[in-house]
Amino acid sequence: MSKKLIPSTIIPEELYVERNADVQLRQIIRDMGRPGYILVARQMGKTNLLINSKRKLEGVNDIFAYIDLSNKFETDRECFRNIIDTILDVNYEKLESISEKIYSNREKRKTVAHREHVSELRLILSEITGKLIINLDEIDSLTAAEYSDKIFAQVRSVYFERVNYSEFERLSYILSGVAEPSDIIKDKSISPFNIGQKILLGDFSLEEFHSLLVKTDLSLSDEVIDRIFYWASGNPRLSWEICSKVEDIIIENAKVDCETIDNIVSILYTTNFNRPPVDHIRTLIQSDTELREAVLSIYYQRIDDLSDKVKSRLYLAGILSSDYESGDIKIKNRIIEESLDMSWLLEISKQNTLSIVKAEEFFLNGDYIKASEIYVNIVDNPEFSSADQLNSSYKLGVCYSKLGENQKAINCMENNLFNKVGFRDIHIEQLYILGLSYLKQKNYEKSEEYFNQIIKEKPNDFYFIALVNRASTLGKIDLPKHREEIIEINKEVVKQSIDDNIVAPEAICSAYYNLGTLNESLDDKKISFNYYLNAYESATNSYKLKPLINALSLDYGKFNSIWSKILNVLSSGDIVFDSGIEPYGMETTLNETAGLINIAIELDKIDDLIEFLENVKSYCLKEKNNFSTVLLEIAIHLLNSNRRKASKFILTFISELDRIYISPNDFFLSNKYLLFIDRENLKAGDSYFKGFQNYTDSIDRIDVLLFEIKIMNLLHGGDVGTAVKYCDLIINLEGLYSLDIKVQLLTILLLKMRCLQKGEDKLEQAQELNLIIDKVKKEDLHLSHINEQTFESIKNEVIATIVSETPINQVIRKGKQYGRNELVKVQFKDESVLTKKYKYIQEDIKKGNCTIIN
Repeated sequence: MSKKLIPSTIIPEELYVERNADVQLRQIIRDMGRPGYILVARQMGKTNLLINSKRKLEGVNDIFAYIDLSNKFETDRECFRNIIDTILDVNYEKLESISEKIYSNREKRKTVAHREHVSELRLILSEITGKLIINLDEIDSLTAAEYSDKIFAQVRSVYFERVNYSEFERLSYILSGVAEPSDIIKDKSISPFNIGQKILLGDFSLEEFHSLLVKTDLSLSDEVIDRIFYWASGNPRLSWEICSKVEDIIIENAKVDCETIDNIVSILYTTNFNRPPVDHIRTLIQSDTELREAVLSIYYQRIDDLSDKVKSRLYLAGILSSDYESGDIKIKNRIIEESLDMSWLLEISKQNTLSIVKAEEFFLNGDYIKASEIYVNIVDNPEFSSADQLNSSYKLGVCYSKLGENQKAINCMENNLFNKVGFRDIHIEQLYILGLSYLKQKNYEKSEEYFNQIIKEKPNDFYFIALVNRASTLGKIDLPKHREEIIEINKEVVKQSIDDNIVAPEAICSAYYNLGTLNESLDDKKISFNYYLNAYESATNSYKLKPLINALSLDYGKFNSIWSKILNVLSSGDIVFDSGIEPYGMETTLNETAGLINIAIELDKIDDLIEFLENVKSYCLKEKNNFSTVLLEIAIHLLNSNRRKASKFILTFISELDRIYISPNDFFLSNKYLLFIDRENLKAGDSYFKGFQNYTDSIDRIDVLLFEIKIMNLLHGGDVGTAVKYCDLIINLEGLYSLDIKVQLLTILLLKMRCLQKGEDKLEQAQELNLIIDKVKKEDLHLSHINEQTFESIKNEVIATIVSETPINQVIRKGKQYGRNELVKVQFKDESVLTKKYKYIQEDIKKGNCTIIN
């Protein structure tokens, strides 16, 4: 037996085992839609994936170019030229005739770097009739360069250039590395890189691992095979190295059993931890607190604590398998699990100090996200005392409550209540958070139970606000039945606030506000108006806006006086619209703010409204660049409630903001919704369609509708070629990988069928669409904007197209002779059927105008 599993960067073709990623990559290259983005940890076979695609797919007229971006260049021009030079050097025979022209143009023309690059790409494409696939590897290395944004922006913009340069339909990119797409472009004021079709390079399945053994002629017992898979779980590098050692033992005619495999694993990986990928993973864990805490969360079974971004980072570090997106969150194999031993992790955590002091600092400053990240690790860390863990659980519950994560707040508080004896204030605060969390979850009976416990412990700091909230729960349970009791409770709170000063402003304000809403429901607007003003007067600045909005909605005639109060409240700086904390109680929601804006629009108070928006920008934001995001959410609230005039005003306002106040994504979305409201807005349409591939992660009904209108307008104008390009633009965004997407895109697929000229392409499109239609059930139509009647019309049109485009081959029956006066039935090309004597239609049959069908 000769050795086959030798250390090698490039796997020989005869030993290469294909995985699902190979299938995905082939599909992307064949479709030539959005670029592929291979998101993968190191040592997973990414380079061999690219090489295999080149072997399998590169035709004689194609060019597959591999560019290593880890090479450092001073400028973007040097980087662009390196890409072109590499393509020219490796494909000199194909591109000899244009090489000199490209080099000469660089000397003669002094164009900007990215335009020079576009020109050179076009020249290369003019020399080949096939595809140009550019593989950009190690893209995370490029992100360190100052000019990296320009390179990736250029890759993204090629897809817009397809409208101008049809040759770019034969150009696509495959990017690979360990950087998330959202992290590639650093400057958040320009377009993000979010157009890649993600390819997750997974481990071998057991079947694929068996395939590797077959290719290498390794004959092993089932027990040994299972033991290798037990340790490596199909990790390509680990499996290759273990099998290589097994191969050595077999060549020496020694016995191989499960104990042999365990010894190999121990020697290679779990004793010194100095071989890839284990050494790299441990280094990452030591230096990265977030990753380390995430691994601890997996061990503690706190999977819900892991954000999608952290899961992705764990995958890119080589700790999670590619199944992580489907919810399979576990350390990807036992070798890595052994190398990330719990005691080692805790020791590092201790060295890096999970500081209670730091958590308290974040907590007191209102940074509940950062505080919770520390508290969550202290709660289950045995290095901390039970007292520290109990206190951290309490603080963690407060953080979750502030962040609107109600079930997590309940879990922290309900099982870790402080003893009422000795810790009465904390105990009552915990009861209040439990009551409030259940109220937000609409579990009113449970909420009332906790508020009643607080009320029974009178006096305490939460007594009056608990009274008010108990009244709210009664209203939710049965308002008509409890109306009088609710009114009495709120009046009692108001009376107490007048008699003495022990009632908290939030409770007084809430009581007045509740009385306002209760009287409003009785259609007593004058009394309600006064209650709302009382709520405003008694509230702290952060609670004043809500009652003013309600008061104004009852009496537009008081606009000027109330509006000036609103502007004063905003200028106080106590209203924050981007705090990240869920508004509740007397805090103003963006939906309520949308109602206020609509009032100003209805009254044509444009100057006042602009002053309001300027106050929001100046005084009500933690971060200035959140301004457009806040306004966009307001505009969507207005649109969803069919207040289109106000929504259009806000969307137009957003689209005209200075760049420092608007993100590229918000600019795109504002134009999208603006075009939806105003189909004649050419400026919005231009911005939307130009930005579609950059800023659309998944399509929705509005996207489909806007593309429908655009494509139909192009067809009516006779521009069929561009109409097809727009069809492909939206179809290729996600690809037709699922029935849900196919249903959403039914009308676009139909329009593409209409665009195609008669012949094989039209027939093929109709047949593919018919296969989709056959799988669609009536209950699936909710995914699209079409109804059952429209669906039936589409179905009939597709069937008619298939019939009309299918060539009818006449069957000639040998020996059959028709008499001149014999009646025959024939079908003409227009599908009409006629029965006549043979002599009258003999010439039509010979010319192929009709076919005998009986």
